[in-house]
Amino acid sequence: MKTEILTLVTSITALADSTKNLIANVAGGLCNATDVPLGIINADTNINESMPVAVNGIALVYSGAAITIGDLVKSDANAKAITTATNDKLVVGKAIDAASGADELIRVILA
Repeated sequence: MKTEILTLVTSITALADSTKNLIANVAGGLCNATDVPLGIINADTNINESMPVAVNGIALVYSGAAITIGDLVKSDANAKAITTATNDKLVVGKAIDAASGADELIRVILA
């Protein structure tokens, strides 16, 4: 069983209905491929509610494609983690689990 170790969780008003274990952007919406991520959504949240977002620690996130342990990850168009080669403001963290494809829960050390 994979576990989370969340050392800092903040909240932001949800701009849309949001699902746990997806990536949230800094505005409170679901992250897309070009958004700056805030962190990983920590509970299913309805629009205009206070959404808990893990911003530090080890969080579970859904993969959007195959991922290798140690890969830097960012959001795809659907707020799921994908590999990125650049360490820039779009990186949400580093994968400590592998995924063979989309929709697998992996642990990410949040950046």
